[in-house]
Amino acid sequence: MARHSTTDSYSYSIRVSKRAKRARLQIKPYQGLEVVIPRNFPEKRIIRFLLQHEDWIKQKLSTNCYQQKPEYPQSITLSLLQSQWPIHYQQCDKPGVKESDSQLILNYKQQNQIGSLLRQWLRQKAKQQLPQMLSDRARELGMTYQKISIRSQKTRWGSCSSKATISLNDQLLFLPIELVDYILIHELCHIKHLNHSANFWLMVERFCPGYRFFENQLKQARNFIPEWFLYELLI
Repeated sequence: MARHSTTDSYSYSIRVSKRAKRARLQIKPYQGLEVVIPRNFPEKRIIRFLLQHEDWIKQKLSTNCYQQKPEYPQSITLSLLQSQWPIHYQQCDKPGVKESDSQLILNYKQQNQIGSLLRQWLRQKAKQQLPQMLSDRARELGMTYQKISIRSQKTRWGSCSSKATISLNDQLLFLPIELVDYILIHELCHIKHLNHSANFWLMVERFCPGYRFFENQLKQARNFIPEWFLYELLI
């Protein structure tokens, strides 16, 4: 668990990592500076370590565009479903989100509930849409999987376990349909090859000849995720 501290110029958190071999710094979106240290790193050396990198820290913090909490959206665009949902916010005692006349009615008791309510709605929407898409694609490819789970992962768009359980990220709803379709193909191919071997990529290419284009697109796919959602995901 991270601990928080401050200097005269900035605040930072300290995280002890079993994998770390030496101290390092990173700027985390919406959270600022994190000092990662290995076990048994003397805490009295942390301040010295910060002073050694003070110029880098101040430069990074001054240019970090994720320091301020983003405003909640006036509408949500789901590129996968080619739909847009205007949002009507209203404060009341019974929090929840409902769809009405192609818009969302979001009831909240406290402001800090809004992000969680929007994420719950997105998760439910993903559970309504993604399983059928995966089922249809699997049938077309002649693949059989055992289960599907919908999660909200920070880094992975999807995964496939050794028991042929496929996990899909609810944020896929923000991505273009062609890119999502490639992700489904990619994960279904892992049913046959639980690795990224040459045989795996040959199978992917057989089902999606232009897969290299989509692999390059995936490197920038986080740009499709709205800033308010990234904030809720990363804090």
